[in-house]
Amino acid sequence: MTATTCPTDPTAVPPTDTALDLLEPFVARVLPGTVRRIATWRSLSSAVATDLLDDLRQELALDCLQHGRAIRDLPQPERHRRWMRLVECWIRRQTRASRRGACPQPDPELLISREAAPTDELPELPELPAAFSRRMRNGRCNLSACARDGGATQHALRREVDALVARLGRGARYVGFWRNRLAEVLTGLAADLLRQRGALQVVRGATSAPDPQRRLLRLRRLRRRVPVWRNAIDLRRVMRRWSSLPDVLAASPRQLLEQATELNPFLGTAWLWLFEACVDENDLLAAARALRRARWCASRPDAALHLSRVRLREAAGDFAGALARLDRLIARHPAEGLLRHVRAQVTDS
Repeated sequence: MTATTCPTDPTAVPPTDTALDLLEPFVARVLPGTVRRIATWRSLSSAVATDLLDDLRQELALDCLQHGRAIRDLPQPERHRRWMRLVECWIRRQTRASRRGACPQPDPELLISREAAPTDELPELPELPAAFSRRMRNGRCNLSACARDGGATQHALRREVDALVARLGRGARYVGFWRNRLAEVLTGLAADLLRQRGALQVVRGATSAPDPQRRLLRLRRLRRRVPVWRNAIDLRRVMRRWSSLPDVLAASPRQLLEQATELNPFLGTAWLWLFEACVDENDLLAAARALRRARWCASRPDAALHLSRVRLREAAGDFAGALARLDRLIARHPAEGLLRHVRAQVTDS
């Protein structure tokens, strides 16, 4: 019999997964206040600080993926100080690069050096068979040649490589992280295109003006970070499609949002923006489907969902019914100030 690893054994959990779990409460509770304080010190507007949150969450998650074991072993105060230093440095470099028109680069001072990094990660990995030494000109493993030399099938070798990737902490959750980031970037790009074209009316002052160029730069940065692995090949194809087209800014927002919802069907904001894109194209049946999918998502903003239901009735030509539904929603959700704000706008107009 072969020994099996107990599922409750903490050493069986990849360190990157543990580091990402530790990051979630920091992003939810500590990061917004940290960004506000740094923005005040550097005389940045609140709109700019809000826009930086998504990029910073991505940078911190990347730090967890690169140095999962070191972050897991740090005490909470030191771990939080590390991330706050990373945030401050990234914002500093971002503001400097925006003045020069260049893309910010990571600060090497905040990355763990090879000497300081744990040295016990690689010895724990399983040793690759000698057959894997066959390489192609580009440095990648030649699986067909390895299969012939070792008398195994390519399928068996791929399963062995997948098991190794999972033990490295680069399995389904790692790829899922990049999948969600790509869905968020495509959603932001489509939302900016809709706002820039005047396809919708913003009921409350937006945090910043639409900037599709900035979203496109973030998409191209993301493309450089997603690994070239078999389990991430679909992400590479999506990014190659949208980041290589010269006229990507003239693309249909609906196409971008449909792609985003395929990548992450649980992203409520993507479904709500897809609803807006369908209404803009006067496809009310597809808009109703997108709205129904948004209702199933736990992450969707409730006020935006309520207003979308009102907007769907208005788009169908029933303005009186839309107004009556808005009044019922205000009575049912008195704490939603956005609903009262929209009602006041309708009254003033």
